[in-house]
Amino acid sequence: KNQYVETIEEKCDSVKLIPSVIGMGLKDALLVLEQEGIKVRVKGHGCVKEQIPESGNMFNKGDVVTITLK
Repeated sequence: KNQYVETIEEKCDSVKLIPSVIGMGLKDALLVLEQEGIKVRVKGHGCVKEQIPESGNMFNKGDVVTITLK
């Protein structure tokens, strides 16, 4: 492998994607997101029905995900 390919692979390994917390209760959703270093804004009560940004998007530590519970 050349140095360029190794650098690209290292970057891909370090990419962090927002996990899905749809269907989880508040406590579990907070645990999953906060363990990743994501800050959480909560709307409503019950189970998570929506999260913004959606799962699968890249994030940086300290980014905020808003979860809506119903």
